[in-house]
Amino acid sequence: MPLNLIQDARRASTLPALQTIETLRDIYPDFPLVACLIFLAVAGASEPPTMQELQQVTDAPQSTISRCVQMMSARSVHRADKRQVKPGHDIVRSFEDPLDTRFKRVELTPKGKALLRRLQAIS
Repeated sequence: MPLNLIQDARRASTLPALQTIETLRDIYPDFPLVACLIFLAVAGASEPPTMQELQQVTDAPQSTISRCVQMMSARSVHRADKRQVKPGHDIVRSFEDPLDTRFKRVELTPKGKALLRRLQAIS
């Protein structure tokens, strides 16, 4: 029964967030749900959020936030072998907060902004 409710909602376009997440996962099949939430939180923020703010918004552990941000960055490091670097998705970048270097902030890259425009067009 719940599947019918979801299908009905999709047909009525009452679940734009679900469509957005589905589109992100179609483009990036390896995206965990928390990465979708992080991307949307960064995209919706008026200024680049800190990793701690993303942790509060998603209620995910700091290690998960770091891993997802790294996966969405230009380069991704393999979990088991830190020497194994591979290309990431390059849709966000993290940088030290210029006012307080203890904090890292996250912002969209040009590729991430293009992805956001694509997602906005479908919802």
